Amino acid sequence: SATSADGLNNSGWTEASATTDGTIPTTAHVVAVEYVKTLGTVASVSVTISSEVHAVLTLGESVVIPLSSGEAVANVKIHASAYSDGTNEATVNVMMAGV
Repeated sequence: SATSADGLNNSGWTEASATTDGTIPTTAHVVAVEYVKTLGTVASVSVTISSEVHAVLTLGESVVIPLSSGEAVANVKIHASAYSDGTNEATVNVMMAGV
């Protein structure tokens, strides 16, 4: 996908065109991200919420971020440190719970 990340409510940050299970909520109350695989060189994957970096993950790391008051899903974003389609890609699993 493009080098700029979209919110988790869009598929611009991923090669997938839709969620693989469930429905994306409007407001996220918990977000979990796991960096499971890399193609080429992607040093890290960042999770930002409302433009604030909440986690920087290296391969094999994961994070669970509780959002007690909730956050619009569009404000929760995934960024790869380097991206080039078919050359530098990161594979992540994302779980989100909300309303």
